[in-house]
Amino acid sequence: MSTGDQDEGVEYFEALVEHGVPFGIVNQLTKDPRFWRVRDDRTDALARAYRAARLALFASKNNQALMEQRLGFAFNTGGVHFNPFHIDENNPPAMPPRETGLSLAVPSKLLFVHKGQDLLVPVFASEKWRGRPVTINFYGEGPDGPALKRMAEEAGVTCFRYRGRVSDIAEIWRDNHALLMPSRMEGLPIMLVSAMVSARVPILTDIGGHAEVVGDGQTGFIAANPDSGDLDAALERAWERRDEWEMIGQRARARILQYLPEDPVGDFIQRVITAAEDAPDASESHRETSMS
Repeated sequence: MSTGDQDEGVEYFEALVEHGVPFGIVNQLTKDPRFWRVRDDRTDALARAYRAARLALFASKNNQALMEQRLGFAFNTGGVHFNPFHIDENNPPAMPPRETGLSLAVPSKLLFVHKGQDLLVPVFASEKWRGRPVTINFYGEGPDGPALKRMAEEAGVTCFRYRGRVSDIAEIWRDNHALLMPSRMEGLPIMLVSAMVSARVPILTDIGGHAEVVGDGQTGFIAANPDSGDLDAALERAWERRDEWEMIGQRARARILQYLPEDPVGDFIQRVITAAEDAPDASESHRETSMS
């Protein structure tokens, strides 16, 4: 059962447990309770599901830890899964020229509650950024697209460009020097992986699995929190080291290739096969742990 949100799937899990159907959980997103209210009405049902699951895979170690803290026990059947990233890892595009300025890509659904694009408006409305040759390219569509355009216009932001959807992800990295991801919630975004594989500089919030693959100042730049002040600080550090972006991008590429399995799909298939063949006894499928 693949879930796109931490509270999804309860009705299915309950039925699977009731009828004794073996199952695993692929969790694509667990939210940080510092910023998102936990639905207490679903916690008990989720605990029963994760106890019964033969496999519990998460998009990042951070997401697994958050769910373990919520439920109060650690998963012996847990681990990280790796989503395919739909880009040729052997042929990263050359870094674009910088003569006309820097281009930063924000490739995600235009949805403030998730991707946090609204946080960028006050940053680039500041006098400091208005005077710099920087273009912010938004790729994708979504319900908050009109609001983003309105907010930017009212704030006098002139560096935003709205590129819509593109069918070829590699096109994004051919045209941009860096990834800008002001997310409020994440697992481990495929677009982050594709940016790093393409040797682009990630600039992003410390949410989800971001810090598991990006080292601040080494392979990218991390904002401590999803707010405009911290994003501005991370962007300022990146700007000060803009002459090093190509080198930082190459380090980012090396880091993500080291992190990923050679075949993410094959790795997932083998995990499922192993879980099916070596299912733990139900009484031993979890260990109670005191979670702080």
